[in-house]
Amino acid sequence: MVVSSIDPWLLSFDPQLLLLCQRWHGRYNMQLFRTATQQVIQAARDLGVRRLLFDLDGLPNLSFDDQVWFSAAVMPTLPSLQLSHLAVVFGANVYNQLAAESIVEADARHIQCDMQFFADAQAAHDWLTTPGALRQGPAAQQWLLAG
Repeated sequence: MVVSSIDPWLLSFDPQLLLLCQRWHGRYNMQLFRTATQQVIQAARDLGVRRLLFDLDGLPNLSFDDQVWFSAAVMPTLPSLQLSHLAVVFGANVYNQLAAESIVEADARHIQCDMQFFADAQAAHDWLTTPGALRQGPAAQQWLLAG
């Protein structure tokens, strides 16, 4: 498991499972959020990621402009990633959950994989890994406990 970051995202990649875990861990800055999110999408494409955990727990409320940008710039790129599974974690942020649900509903044509929303990263991680394949080594624990 490889752990790195594209500020403000903490990333963990499992090459055997083709699983990329992405967790928010920075301060909110619209331009930084957009640039880093595009870099993560490119990294996912380059790595051949098939399972993506998109952890928004701790992300401040997305502005309306960021929601429009996400819908226009990120959602259309999802089919090119050829994901099999996408897990999105919100934690207690109901505002971002409602915003994401609106984006997903409006742009459902771009979601060509199994997608689930979760309240915590551990449940999302468990869903993305096959039974018996979940590895709880130091790198996995580091990512799950980081925040």
